[in-house]
Order: sequence, then C-alpha cells, then structure tokens
Amino acid sequence: MNTEIFDERCKIARKAMDSGENNRALDITREIQANKDQYITSIPKNYCISISELLIDIGYLLNKELVVQEGISLLEDNLCLLGNDKKFAQYVYYNLGNGYFDLFNIIRRQQSSPLFFDDNELNKIRNYYSISLQHKSDDIHTTSQTFVNLGNCYNVLGRVLDAMECYDKALELEPNHGMALGSKGIGLYKYAKVSGKYQYHFLKEAYQLISLALKTGVIKEAKNPLNNYLEKIHQIFIGKEDDLNKPLKKTGITIESGVGLEKSLLNFCLQNRLYLNVCNYCQCCNTAVGDSAIIDRMILPSIEANHVNWPKNDIYLRLSKNLNQIKQEYVSARFLLVLSRYKNLDLKFVDKRVRIIDTLDYSSCNIYVELLKLSFANFYNVLDKVAYFINNYLILNVVPHKVDFHSIWYEEEKSKTIRQQIINTNNISLNALFNIHLDFQEGLFKKIKLIRHKLTHRFLNVRPSFEDDENISESSLYEHTIELAKTTKNAILYLLQFVYLEECKKEKQNKGITLPLYAQDIPDDLKYV
Repeated sequence: MNTEIFDERCKIARKAMDSGENNRALDITREIQANKDQYITSIPKNYCISISELLIDIGYLLNKELVVQEGISLLEDNLCLLGNDKKFAQYVYYNLGNGYFDLFNIIRRQQSSPLFFDDNELNKIRNYYSISLQHKSDDIHTTSQTFVNLGNCYNVLGRVLDAMECYDKALELEPNHGMALGSKGIGLYKYAKVSGKYQYHFLKEAYQLISLALKTGVIKEAKNPLNNYLEKIHQIFIGKEDDLNKPLKKTGITIESGVGLEKSLLNFCLQNRLYLNVCNYCQCCNTAVGDSAIIDRMILPSIEANHVNWPKNDIYLRLSKNLNQIKQEYVSARFLLVLSRYKNLDLKFVDKRVRIIDTLDYSSCNIYVELLKLSFANFYNVLDKVAYFINNYLILNVVPHKVDFHSIWYEEEKSKTIRQQIINTNNISLNALFNIHLDFQEGLFKKIKLIRHKLTHRFLNVRPSFEDDENISESSLYEHTIELAKTTKNAILYLLQFVYLEECKKEKQNKGITLPLYAQDIPDDLKYV
C-alpha cells in the first residue's frame, strides 16, 4: 500500500467521525493498524501522527480511556523520532497535550465534584502545549488552536485571566477562529461572575463572542455547549434581551498622564496589562487604568460588626489593611521595574563614589540593575503576603513566621497533605492560586523561584549575555521580572475573586442576620499625611 491509500483511509475514518459514526471510524483505524508494517516501512512519521490523532479523537468521543491512552503511547514511544524533527515537533506535542486533556475530561465526566487542589494531569497537559508553542512553525492554525486549548486548561483551573491572554493570542493569529471566539466567550461568562458591577458588560461581550463563534463555525461537539451558555445569558437578561445585541461601548483610553516618568509608567502598565482592576485585560475604556481592585464588601454577623472593640478587631478592616499593603508593595515593585528601564532620568549619581572592583567577568553593577533586582524580589515577596492573607481569612492559625506562598496549602509540606479548610472551600479562585504555587514548584515558573532564591540568599551576577547557575543576562532577568509581575498581578486578582465567592456563600447562608460592610477610600491628598 502506498502513501495515497494511507491518506485516503485516514480521511475516510475522519469523515466517519464527522458524521457521528465513531465506532465505524474506530473499525477503519483498526483496519489501517492491521496493515501497519507496510505503512511504517514507507511513511513511519506520518503513520504515527495520523493514527495517534485518530485514536485520541475517537477514544474521547467513545469515552474509552484505553483507546485514548493507546494514541498517547504511540506518540510517546516514538517521541525521540518525532520530537526532534522540526517538521513534526509542534504537532506532536500539541497532540500529546490533546491526548492527556481528553483523558482528564473523561475522568471529569465520572466525577461528582470539581477536581480542585490536585496536582493533576492538567499540569502535564499545559507543559506539552507550552513545548508545542516553543517549536514554531508556519502552521498558524495549529499554533492558534494550541493557545485555545492551553486557555481551556487555565479556565478549568480557575485561572481565567491567564486563559484570556491565551485566547487573545489565538485571535491575533486567526481573528475568525471560531473555537477561540467561543472559548473566550465562555471565559468571559465565568469572569463576569466575579466582576461585580461590571458583570453585565462582560456578559454582553460573552454573548456576542459566542454568537459570532457559532456563526463563524466551530467543531460539532462545541455547538450544544455554546448554545447552552447563550441560553444561560438570556436568562440573566430577561426583559433586557435587546441589550445583548447592542454594540459594546469602547471609548478607548483618554486619561491624560502628563509627560516623562508618569506617562511612561501609564503606558508601561497598559502595554503589559499590569494594573490591578477587573477591566485591565480588555482596555476598552478609562476603567482599565488604575489599581482600583479592593474588597468591595464583606458579610459579617451583626453581633460581630457591632463589637465593642470595633474597629480594632474588625476582620473586614484588618483584611483590608493586609490588602492595602499587598497592593502598595505590588505598585512599588512595578514602579521600580519602570524606573530600571527609564533612562531619561539620569540616576548615575547614585553610583558615584561607590568603589567597584573589576572582576574581569563583565558583571553589571549599577543602580539600574539593582532596581531591576529589587523589583523582581518585591514582586515575589507579595506572593508570601497573599498567603498571609489566606491564613487570616480562613483562620488557618498557621504561626506567622511559617507562612509563605508555598507552605500555606499543606498541613505538612513534606507529605503534601492539603489543609482540609482549604479543600472545604471548593473555591475555584483559591484553586487558581494553588495552581500558581504548583507552577513555582515544578512547573512553568520553577526558574523564577530559583532566581529568587539566588537573589535573596546567595549571589546572582548580571552579565551582558552569559548565563549559568550564578549568572544571568540583564535581558533575561527583565523578561522573567515581567512574567513574575503579571503572575503576581493575577494572583492578587484571584485572591479578591476568592474572597468575593466566599462572601457570596456567606450571604446566602446567613440571609437576614448579616450586615454588609462597604469599602471607603482614602483620598489621594490624605495618603501622605
């Protein structure tokens, strides 16, 4: 049998799937496998990729884990052959991600509760998608779809802000990508639930994106779920259905920021989406500017709200005090980052009369590099304060000096036994924070964690280009700092979403005997008193 016959048989199997004849598609695939010796002899790489893709897709549609696993194993057994081939590498890792994602979703179908606070297959899946994206190719559609699938992983984990970034990258590559439009719409629907007064705006945008996705075209399996989301939004807009199709008001950013450093700060924050507010990711109006995210309200038993030791023992004010420091340290770290890049303000006077020995390795020792280091360290330190906030909010009673972002989750860090109070929240936004912690342990941010340890406890030399265990280039340190800044910003917003969801639970459980406490701002002119 030749290549043309092989390709034709694979197409027939694919058409059978598209027609809903999944068992027939599997029979055709088995027939092809029965003649594998002929195909492997002539087209070994094409055979592995095509058959594995068929097995993964058919297995998922038939809800058969073993068939999906068979497709995964075919790729993994030939990874040395395929993963080092520039022509195939991107698609191979993309399919591996799909295979494990399908396995995860099959398991989810059998679960009665969400798979929260678990080092599950999603971390392996995201790793495969990330490797796929590192193997750049001319296949724009595969790259775009990889971003969509990676975003879907983040969405399941509760990391909706990370998901939105992935969907936007997919749409930059393919503006009319139906699955990207639909997935972003679903993400916005979930985001709307924790967006407070902006809920209706995000729901309208979600509705319009999902409608456009269905019009543009999506895979058959996605049509019913997308239509279900449209119906859910319709139910929320009963009596206001006409609003759903009205164009969204997008006035753009019109805030005047002056000149010089202030203008650079504003542009930098917008460009990198580093403002702390629920609208910063879309930037369609002035609400995208500023760090307006706060604990809007909390529900407390009325007897506690009127306690004689108020305001000293008021948990709302105490937690708001914690949040004030978290925000201010984040804002300060962000400013240090901008200042480290802003060369219009000459800071060289700081280095005058500082004796620096020439160590003959071209290490950079100057105020701009130190500002960058401080910015990195301070962003990371904010994460520990997020853990401290969680300790206070959930009343975990962890000794303060033992609280940090990587230990707060566990009764015993060695055994990795997750605290029951954390599990009992069943809170998807708290799960998002837990998953970020996992990324620092053995995941995508492990290198950032290692850099932090070197900066804090050892020495890390900044050099023009050379990198090893004790050296890093300035450009690399800057890129990692930007990545850390975005992650820290998202962590703060996930923290607030976690509180919002918990307070909604309290309001439902204690309806009629609670007193909502609302936030009051300190005016700008009183911040320096």
